[in-house]
Amino acid sequence: MDKMYLTGVAVLIAATAIASCDDDDSSGETATIELRVVSFTPGEDNVPVPGAEVCVWGTADCETAGADGVVLLEVDVGADTAVRITADGFGPVLTPQVAVDGRPAPRDVSMLSEELMVLLAASLNTPYPTEGTGVVAITLLGDPRDLDTAIPGVAMTLVGAQAPQYYLDDNGFPDTALSETGTLGTGGFFELSPGTHEVELAALPDDCTRFAAWAGSTSSSIRFPVEAGSFSNALIVCDPTDAQ
Repeated sequence: MDKMYLTGVAVLIAATAIASCDDDDSSGETATIELRVVSFTPGEDNVPVPGAEVCVWGTADCETAGADGVVLLEVDVGADTAVRITADGFGPVLTPQVAVDGRPAPRDVSMLSEELMVLLAASLNTPYPTEGTGVVAITLLGDPRDLDTAIPGVAMTLVGAQAPQYYLDDNGFPDTALSETGTLGTGGFFELSPGTHEVELAALPDDCTRFAAWAGSTSSSIRFPVEAGSFSNALIVCDPTDAQ
């Protein structure tokens, strides 16, 4: 297995969660969001995934990405909403969609090819296709556009469930022996049962926004959906001056 290739795959765990900000205001119970679906290949530029199907999770509300990978989708900004993205030759992606400052944030969503999904699963010593379970990655950043602002030192605890845990090490490899986020600010769980899960984030900075995560039962917890065979991601953006 090519170590550099696998490093790129592991770094994607964080990259899939990156969002971009927009200055347009949205109001009311629903709003149109813009998603750009791209293919990630280590060492290469992201390219659009035309024909990707983007659906509001749990509904038949779906749109198809155009030649530029862009799709517009109507979502409810007042409820826990998630977006599910599928495309031939790629692993399905499931991500919470939340309102930021009263509006849904437009986002780039990267997809992993089936080949890369196999490599990622191998790095976690878990089968692929997954056997009725899913994987989640949780990333903490100071700037939603910049992986270099990752927040270290945050421990994650799964609430009311059990599953193997990992954090990305400083070289971008998933490591099940680590106990908190490192310089890439990313950790997560695999072999998760389908449904909605909650994670408590210890040593979380005070000024944080759930960019792609639902509110949890406490101020320092988040919730997110998991679907069998899917790669879920969550993104928390915190003021880096508050990071510990």
